[in-house]
Amino acid sequence: MKTIIVFFIMYAFMVLPSNGQRKEIELINLIQVGSQKTQNNGEAKIEISVSSKDYFVIVTPVGEFNNFFIAEKNDKYFIVKSTKKEICQFDYVVYEKKHKKLEILDDPLKKQ
Repeated sequence: MKTIIVFFIMYAFMVLPSNGQRKEIELINLIQVGSQKTQNNGEAKIEISVSSKDYFVIVTPVGEFNNFFIAEKNDKYFIVKSTKKEICQFDYVVYEKKHKKLEILDDPLKKQ
């Protein structure tokens, strides 16, 4: 899990333009991380607390591979479903992206 968090932090810095004229930065807000199993019907409902439906979910299988997908998501929960309606275990990461404008100061060296 620490690797995933470090990846998101590094990703936030990599999206900055490399020409030194940074006008906007993309921030990653980690909302929730966890593990879950689907029930006998092949579904798992994960409760979350977010400010909007504009968030992202990464789901990774644990153990034997299973086909599953995000069937529904809203500002209160998201549902993961297995295509074979089997019990499967998975890890998940919920995050949202936000953009922040940066104030660019004049470079005193460029004026000379």
